[in-house]
Order: sequence, then structure tokens, then C-alpha cells
Amino acid sequence: MASYDSPPFIVDSHVHLWDEDAVPNLAWLKPGDRLYRPRTVGDYLDAVNNRSSVSSSSGSGAVAGDAASGPATGPRVGYIFVECDRKNDGGADWTHPLEEVAFLRRLVEQEEKDKAAGEDGEDGEDGEDGKRATAATRQARCLAIVPWAPVHSGPAVLARYLDQVRDAAGPVAWPRVRGFRYLVQDKPHGTMLTDDFVGALRLLGQRGFAFDLGIDQHRRGRTQLAEARTLVERLHAADVPEAERVVLVINHLAKPDLTALNPQADRGFALWRDTMFALAKASPRHLYVKLSGLFSEMPAALRDQPPSAFFAATYPWLAVLLAAFGPARLMFGSDWPVCTLRYSDPAPSKSSGSSDEEEEKKDASKNTSTAAAAAAAEPLNAGEVGAWDKWRRIVAYLCYMASLSPDDQAMLWGGTAVQAYGLEKE
Repeated sequence: MASYDSPPFIVDSHVHLWDEDAVPNLAWLKPGDRLYRPRTVGDYLDAVNNRSSVSSSSGSGAVAGDAASGPATGPRVGYIFVECDRKNDGGADWTHPLEEVAFLRRLVEQEEKDKAAGEDGEDGEDGEDGKRATAATRQARCLAIVPWAPVHSGPAVLARYLDQVRDAAGPVAWPRVRGFRYLVQDKPHGTMLTDDFVGALRLLGQRGFAFDLGIDQHRRGRTQLAEARTLVERLHAADVPEAERVVLVINHLAKPDLTALNPQADRGFALWRDTMFALAKASPRHLYVKLSGLFSEMPAALRDQPPSAFFAATYPWLAVLLAAFGPARLMFGSDWPVCTLRYSDPAPSKSSGSSDEEEEKKDASKNTSTAAAAAAAEPLNAGEVGAWDKWRRIVAYLCYMASLSPDDQAMLWGGTAVQAYGLEKE
């Protein structure tokens, strides 16, 4: 691996995918939003390969028709699917989250068929679509699944839900279920400190599952950071047996506020920094952080800047994580395709046929229905697929500027995720 590069194989610890049937059931999407359509493995690979394309997926069964639109030019990836926040009532109706598990089951089962066909020296299913699907499986593999779980409802309810997830996943996909997530970032203060919540996470630890912790300092302030610190101290207290301590994976650096012009003099930055060091110390063996999601927190002025400028602006936060956790507890994650929502190309190309008006529409608020509807009708464009590669280059630049050793880089690009989620090494 060159001094300023990423390895030929990457574990992407944070990827969202959904089929056509799921689109109206995603709680955070509205008709006309740019992402209001299927996002498949083929679309993801077009992003990995930094290639514009028209999504080839259609229908509820589109799983491996998601073959990418051309030959692989990017790295091989093993990705970890993270639940997409499908609609649910939180208590008893788990229809849509379980449909998501069934979708992953189809994806994994098709992946295994394509893999077997490749090992037998075949090109996959008949026809060009089948051949492309097999080629996609060679470049991208689902290493783990992190579904939604009603942890707020307590351990008894969670135990029943886990049984239903096992049934929905089936014997092939169930072993890949390595963790669960329930977003706290938009929930009332105090949610993560209830006895039900803590008890459910302890059950996950006893069952050998990780928990993805999604909190948001940028929008929810100091309270969520303080509650996360208390939660970790309760879950990983000295009287909790080592083997039963649930592994916690903090998503998106806890969503810090990146708008501070002088972070070292900013109270919000100081609070986030102190919390990161406290969390790292409170749980030295069972807590990890994903290097992901920063495009969603960046100020507008950084959107069209090259990776070096974005790195320079965010280095105070990245440096804290390296100092507090070290590379062995940090993992690369793209947050694709959510990472595309506030992304702009440094130099938009006019050769693709995009006019100035169309470029302005892409940067318009997703709440503006006319602009969002126009974007949703377009194929994946350079701006949308470029976000994945830009974040990869930013993390590669971090490795270079921090003079990380080859072993440390190997952890950040994959080894940490393998360790945190208990995955088989590729």
C-alpha cells in the first residue's frame, strides 16, 4: 500500500441498501427526495468504482440485478449493512423491520449462489445480468447485518424479537446478523438510561451481539453525550462479567458540530473531546467508533472543497479520535448513500450534460419538492457517486498525515470492524 492510499480490500462498516418496496416505508424519506428510490448493491458498487450509472434495480426482488454497470475499478469491499430506520410502532408491529431482514436474506442467499457459481468456474446465471451479478459478488460481499431492534422495550420483548429475526433471516443469513441498532439521536432525553434499555443491551451482550449507538451532539447537544457516557459506565461496570459486556459501536463520531471556526476555543468541541476521552477510558475493550457520517455535519462552505481542505477543517476532531481510541478502535464507514445528501463535487463536470440550473437543483434543499423530484428522476450522477471515493481519500489522507504504520492502517480499513463485530477474516 502506498503511503497515501487505501488497501485493495476495505471493510465498509456502514452501508444502507433498500429495495423498491421499502422506499415508502423509510421513516426519514419523503416522496420526491433524491434518495426516494431503490439503492442496491449495484448502485453501491458504482459509488465504490466512482462511476455514474443508471440504477439497474427494479421491483421487490431486485437484489443481485443490482449488478454494477461496468468493470471494477475501485477496491474490493466487504460491507456491513446497517438498518435503514424503517417505519415501526416500536412496540409490537415489527412488519417493516422484519421485511428488511427478509430483503437481506434474499441478498445473502443470491450472493452465496453467485459465489458457488464462480467457484465452479461458471459465469453465474444465464444472460448478461447474471454474469454482472456474479462479478459484483466478487467485488462486494455482505460481511454482516445490523438490523433494527426494539431495545427500548426491554429484554423480554427483545428476546421475542430476536426469535423473529432469526426466522426471517433463515439459516444462511442469520449467522451474518452480528449486531443491532436503535437510533437514539431523535428520541427523548433519558431513553437510553431506562432500565428496559440497559437490560436489553445487556441481553445483546449475553447473546454475543454488538450494538450500534447513534447519538447526535450537533442537534441534541450536551445531554446526549452525557447520557452516552452514563450508559457506557453502567453497561461496562466492574461487576458485569467480561464475556457479557455488549460491544458498543458509536456511529458517525457521535455527530459532532463541525461548524466551529476555531474548535480549540469552542465549548461544544471541548465537551465532545472530553466525552470521547472519557468513553475510551470507561470501556477500553468493548467500545469502538466509526469514521463515518461527517459529510452530514459539515458546513456548506466545505461541501465543494477537495479532500485535503475537508481533512484540514476536520483534523481537530479526527486527531482527538486517534489520540483517545487509536486505530485499533476506529473503523472506516462510508454511510452510503446518506453521505451523498450534502455532498458536492469540487468541480462539477459540464460534459455530462448537466446545466447550471440542474446543478443548482442538486444542491437545493431536499425539502423543496420540485428540485428533489427532478433529482430523484435522474440516474446516479457524478456528484452522488463521488461522495464514497471522496471520503475514502480523506481517510487515506488521515492515515498518511498521522504516519500510521501498515498494521495500524490495516486495522482502520478493516481489522477493527472484523474484531468489533466478530467477523471471519477475509
